[in-house]
Amino acid sequence: MKKILFSLIIACCASAAQAQRVNLYVDSTCSVPYCNIVPVECKIGDTTHACKMSISTFADNQISSCEIYWQLLDAKCNKVSDGNIALMGDDYTAWTDKNYLYNYVAGKLSVTIK
Repeated sequence: MKKILFSLIIACCASAAQAQRVNLYVDSTCSVPYCNIVPVECKIGDTTHACKMSISTFADNQISSCEIYWQLLDAKCNKVSDGNIALMGDDYTAWTDKNYLYNYVAGKLSVTIK
């Protein structure tokens, strides 16, 4: 019985981690909505640490797919890295809000949302 309960607790905690609530910010230094992430090193010329992530969607066909443009930003909201990620199939169907998108992109980029 203890083993089953322990497994259930682990499963519930894992689900909660995947559905993490994302706090979005817009401030005087950054005109795009962003969330804070655990700092990661990005090498563009000099090494820079990204501590914020911003996303926006485009090319959404409203049926089965869209593209997500992501940016990793430094403390002053300067872009240090960016790119696109496709969202399609079951992942697109599961998309209900910005929390899902931020968590999805964070997982693909292997960054951790604070």
